[in-house]
Amino acid sequence: MSEDESSDAHEPDDADGSEQPAQVLVIDDHEVSRNSVLRLLRSVGLTAVGAPSAIGATRLALRRGVLVAVIDLNMPAMRGSSLVQVIRKSPRLAHVGIVLLSGASDTELVTAAGEVGADAAVSKLNMKDTLVPAVQKLLARAARVPQQSGRFSMPYGTRETQLRARRGRLG
Repeated sequence: MSEDESSDAHEPDDADGSEQPAQVLVIDDHEVSRNSVLRLLRSVGLTAVGAPSAIGATRLALRRGVLVAVIDLNMPAMRGSSLVQVIRKSPRLAHVGIVLLSGASDTELVTAAGEVGADAAVSKLNMKDTLVPAVQKLLARAARVPQQSGRFSMPYGTRETQLRARRGRLG
């Protein structure tokens, strides 16, 4: 890995250091958790790359052509919910499906996911059963919806509820 890559976004979890496209970006400051998520995703054949912080994550997502980001809620320097907001405001990243991941209580996690517009919320306590299906659902959606069209619409969950509420207030 070159000097500028390590300052851009640390990629110790990308074994070959290549610049190949990645389907999923995992952002978690806790190395053991990040590696666990990466192993889980890779075990089902997904291409995943990891980053230890939100710093440089958007550049990494753009550079690697990421379709889904799995973001830890509680990180130092920038909370995962703040990173979700940055991604949602970026025209070049608005198409990225977002899974908010946390060991926090389900109530806190679902509330945070709904407030920032994450597409899914997954608890680290049961991620072995729920993370892969959530990521696969977002990847399937990405395959159906051209990236140039901007943000996805969700036919279910908190995202749809948010959109309906906004439409109701605006219309």
